[in-house]
Amino acid sequence: MGENIWKRLVFSLVDILRRKNPSMVKDEGDIIWVTINGRHIPIRNQKSNSQHQEKSDIMQNMENKKAAINKEPQDVTQEYFDRATPGKGNLSHDGRYDRNLHKNEVETARILYKTFGGDMRLLTESRKFGEKTPDCEWNGKLWEFKNLETEKAADGAIRRGLKQIDKNPGGLVLNYENHEITYEALDRVISDRTRRGLRTDTDIIIIQNGEVQQIKRYKK
Repeated sequence: MGENIWKRLVFSLVDILRRKNPSMVKDEGDIIWVTINGRHIPIRNQKSNSQHQEKSDIMQNMENKKAAINKEPQDVTQEYFDRATPGKGNLSHDGRYDRNLHKNEVETARILYKTFGGDMRLLTESRKFGEKTPDCEWNGKLWEFKNLETEKAADGAIRRGLKQIDKNPGGLVLNYENHEITYEALDRVISDRTRRGLRTDTDIIIIQNGEVQQIKRYKK
């Protein structure tokens, strides 16, 4: 006879005893004491275990939901604008920086500086084999700029960009220039990628038509 059948049989007998002679059964939560011929026999309370497991499952589900909520991206656009000092600070570049080769990066930096200000320095690419240099140091943090045309392109751009700012991450800037995009679709692509690749909280700035459109902070 299987273990579960034995358990059901035992608890059926306990229920019968409880109904016929309550003094023979004492329920102490996790343990039920049954008195037979003067002997006190402990039986683990199956119902109590089930209740504890159910409570544990409920608590775990609540924790999972709380963690999911905490990982939802936070819109920090207004936070950036509130502390902005447009055009104030210092916009510079490394001595060997080729402005003609990096026109897209120069334009993105100009938009950010015009909008938010701060100390911004465009970085020259490393000459070391395999070493990727981020595009910019902005207020002491590393930032990577990406010019894109489609929402789906954000996936690979973010994956590569996160590696480039890994030493001292500030964030990523996705510049869509004059290309038409759907922000709902873009948000899905970014959320899917950041759930898989973040090592720290990261801000992602979206530029379109020469202006900052949104900034969201994605949780690791």
